[in-house]
Amino acid sequence: MPSSNRQKKALSKGSKNPIWSFRRRSAILVTLFLVLLAFFFYMGGIAGFANSMSENAILARQFDQAEKWLACSRWVSANNPKMEFLSAKLARVRGDFQLMSVHLKSALDHGHDPRVLEREQALALASRGQFDRGAEQRIRAWIEEKPADLSEIVDAYTNGLLSLGRIKEAGIILEAYESEFPQDPLPNYRFGMINEHLNDTVKAEEEYRKALEKDPKHIRAIACLSGVLTEKKNTDEAIRLLESINYGEQKLVVQSAIAKLRQTLGDIDISRDMFKEILKAGKEKIDQSSRVLGSVQVRFGVAAELGVLELEAGNYEDAKKYLEMALDAYANDFTAGYSYALVLGKLGMTKEADEYRARIEKAQKALDRVNPLKIRLSRSESDVEARIEIGKIVMEYESVSGGIFWITSALAYDPGNIEAHQILVDYFEGKRSESAAFGRQADYHRSFIKK
Repeated sequence: MPSSNRQKKALSKGSKNPIWSFRRRSAILVTLFLVLLAFFFYMGGIAGFANSMSENAILARQFDQAEKWLACSRWVSANNPKMEFLSAKLARVRGDFQLMSVHLKSALDHGHDPRVLEREQALALASRGQFDRGAEQRIRAWIEEKPADLSEIVDAYTNGLLSLGRIKEAGIILEAYESEFPQDPLPNYRFGMINEHLNDTVKAEEEYRKALEKDPKHIRAIACLSGVLTEKKNTDEAIRLLESINYGEQKLVVQSAIAKLRQTLGDIDISRDMFKEILKAGKEKIDQSSRVLGSVQVRFGVAAELGVLELEAGNYEDAKKYLEMALDAYANDFTAGYSYALVLGKLGMTKEADEYRARIEKAQKALDRVNPLKIRLSRSESDVEARIEIGKIVMEYESVSGGIFWITSALAYDPGNIEAHQILVDYFEGKRSESAAFGRQADYHRSFIKK
């Protein structure tokens, strides 16, 4: 018995031994580490972690960070359906729908859930105002479900409504969203754009500043606010704002805006050098940079600005070269066109200058009819005749895509309007060879004419 008691005491002392306690803690930590490691790889390992971080960055509108995480995911696992899907999502929110289609197809080829991919495609179409009644009902149902990407759905849908001129409906949805998510800058950013479209720059500035109070790094709100301040001749603050986002994929378009502001301050040589450096990137990359900030560049503004600067400096041959680059990209660029007519005159090409000037004046005269029509619309949003007339003028003399926007907006108020459908049939039929999607659009609008 004494021996037994001594053994119990020894065991009791051993249980309090520091070495024994250390080993026990180590075993627990190792087990916990192995469980976490197993869970990490169950969730996709490094690629899964990178995808998760990218998804969060997209939701936070930190597009450069999202791109970095996607690059990491792609490096670890090239055949990665989730990475391809997120790449498509990032392309969509940046407005690069062609690149989005490429990634969606790759995601499908690698086994991603087709229902999720179809939803992403639906949001892309919705953001451009391309939805029928059934698609719109599905989008509204998604909003009611309040998924994790609710802000993306609201953003895409309201953008589509605005593209159709359905401003009041977009406003109602944004107000409802803001009441539930008061810290999200999205409604303020969109209301800023709405007020800017309505030429109410005071309210637009207020909304953009509210958006930046909620998210000081909201690059699109910063860019829009700098534009409003530029109109108000508040050049110094506009430049400070632009300098704060002078990085990443938006850098080219941001530097273009800074160069233009430098020009207004009289820094002509600095402005010219900046434009020349930006021009080296080419129009395609400049346009891509612009899409990051939510805008679509029709003009080749950098080339046009350089042409004007060289004209003012008396460098007529250089001016002619840059202005022709601008007009080749967008023939209805009136700023470049007027300057080009002047350059032709300075170079002794009087007949060509007169012909070019006459063509521009004809187009300008037609576009002068647009403002009275917009005044009509401000009194009655449902004035379909005014919308179609604006669309036809804009299509012919300014921008085909801008004209299509106005024609399409008429259908929001008169879904069966034959004239609008016929214009859209002619447009999409002419592009059928480029994509099957254009052919489907032509067939869709033709179905209304046959009725």
